[in-house]
Amino acid sequence: MISFLIFVFVMSFTPGPNTIMAMVSGQNHGIKKSVPLNLGMLGGLVVIGALASIFASWIQSNETFVLVMKVVGSCI
Repeated sequence: MISFLIFVFVMSFTPGPNTIMAMVSGQNHGIKKSVPLNLGMLGGLVVIGALASIFASWIQSNETFVLVMKVVGSCI
């Protein structure tokens, strides 16, 4: 019961399929065998975050894109 309450507490801050998949993997295979899955999920989040950061930086530095988006936004 304590494990379930800890899981509910964690899910209230970090909901999502990755958390559920990590829990199921831990239950089925144990903590040691689920570490590669968790590291893979962490790596994926880092890659997606880095790509989003690079894209956001590119958008902000591209004056033409910013101008076009201002015009489009003001028309809507």
